[in-house]
Amino acid sequence: MTEPLPLATHAWGSGDRVVVLLHGMYNHGGAWAPLARTLADSGYRAVAVDLPGHGESPRSSAYPKDLMVESVVAAVPEAPALLLGHSLGGYLAQATAPRLRPERQILVDPAFDIIGPTEDARQATLELMTSWIPVDPDHLARDNPRWSEEARLHELRGRDHFDPTVLTMLLDTGYAEPDTRPMCPSLVLKAEHDTAVSADRAALLAKQGHEVVTVAGTGHNIDRDDPAAFTAEVLRWLAAPGATLDSPRPDPAPDLDPVSGPAPSPGRADAPEA
Repeated sequence: MTEPLPLATHAWGSGDRVVVLLHGMYNHGGAWAPLARTLADSGYRAVAVDLPGHGESPRSSAYPKDLMVESVVAAVPEAPALLLGHSLGGYLAQATAPRLRPERQILVDPAFDIIGPTEDARQATLELMTSWIPVDPDHLARDNPRWSEEARLHELRGRDHFDPTVLTMLLDTGYAEPDTRPMCPSLVLKAEHDTAVSADRAALLAKQGHEVVTVAGTGHNIDRDDPAAFTAEVLRWLAAPGATLDSPRPDPAPDLDPVSGPAPSPGRADAPEA
């Protein structure tokens, strides 16, 4: 069994019901503070980690999938009310759900297709994402005018405390072809203006039983581009009646659009982009 790394953790609130938050690539657990404060005010205890190679967590010479999974499982409470992950964190939320047994989960623009189909494609992705590590503060503000000052500071801190070796996971085919079947009631939030979750992937996820919601007007960092819509979806999913971990997951009706769902509310669109 792989020895887990002792991950740095962040916590907000003191409620009995726990929400576990997993951040994306280049980021750190403290960046969940705006959502975590709302959850704490709503009576939850929010727990976030710095993933391996991120923030204040230990570094490694390599970051295989089993190391990432074991480290997360060892660091957070089991059976949380909600397991939420963004991008790489969404991938890891899905991978750890069978062990953590959450009541519900939310996958925010999950990076299920992070591994390219060929060696050349994987190498090109590695080079591209390596070039994204340094960020100029002025350019960050210019390119993300909807982000708060707090969000921009968290982004800069995350990149300053990021181990570039983490990106070698982009060459590791152990991350390819993840099992995306939901282990519990699962909401997927898809950015309208990003391709992390393709239309084909969104359709597959919906067919498997996830509820897929495209958040209008957002890029990959949905929580920063539209905090109000993002937070509303999180609270909606926490409050949704009926479904529990032990509830059966019905097969989607064969004559329905696999990404159809509830009637759109302000700030969201439920069909994936074409």
